[in-house]
Amino acid sequence: MHTCQIGLLSDFDDLCKKNGIGYFVFEGTLLGAVRHRDFIPWDDDMDVVLFREDYDKLLSLPDDEYPDHMRLHRPAEDGAFLDFIPRIVDVRHEADSYPLSRHPFIDIFVLDGSYGGKRQKLRVTAQRFVYALAMGHRDGRLMPDYAISSRNAVIRGMSVPIQWIGKLMPLEKKIEWYTSLSKRCKKRDALYVSNIVPFSLHREYDASWFSDTVTLEIRGLTVPAPKGYDDILRISYGDYTKLPPAESRKPVHFKDLGVSGQKE
Repeated sequence: MHTCQIGLLSDFDDLCKKNGIGYFVFEGTLLGAVRHRDFIPWDDDMDVVLFREDYDKLLSLPDDEYPDHMRLHRPAEDGAFLDFIPRIVDVRHEADSYPLSRHPFIDIFVLDGSYGGKRQKLRVTAQRFVYALAMGHRDGRLMPDYAISSRNAVIRGMSVPIQWIGKLMPLEKKIEWYTSLSKRCKKRDALYVSNIVPFSLHREYDASWFSDTVTLEIRGLTVPAPKGYDDILRISYGDYTKLPPAESRKPVHFKDLGVSGQKE
């Protein structure tokens, strides 16, 4: 799996350079680059994050800009909702998988401006509500613990009814609402990842952490990372220099890290 992934990440890097698109490695991929100078040994996907303008540029690329083996999977593709995260997939390879993808993939996250304070909390609440509506299209399954993050049991209990309502509404409309909410703040003093899973929407980042790029290595490949990577990783992982318990060191998306074959 990791051999396939490093090839996909290298091809994605080439695509971005060719089209003037900036990106940073992010989340588990950033952690692997910092802590292991490689992938996290048990990790099974890749994460990058882009500023909104670079993200829009990536989404607007014509299909013929991509190598034949690489394609962009959009959130509403095939009429099913996984989440609001597009993915770059390598269609040459297949593996047993949880519903995200049958192929090795890169999650594409987007950085937008954060209002901060109560106004940002209201926006995040609205996004979580739209997310819950969209979850009604998730392969026919209702997931009460995934759509609305709240300590309030009554609010959490509303998740399934909201998803039932969402099943009756066009998925494309919910994607339009969610994108509109994400792009609304034009300030750049603070940032947040607007299309991440709902229980992480509250995270805010100092814009200066993304104001410049440093280079790190993953398996010999030089990759761009935000200069404030230490602060960013501590928000997600706390003391990220320590390994998690042994029982947590396992793949999340795929059943194992093997690849069952390569398509011609």
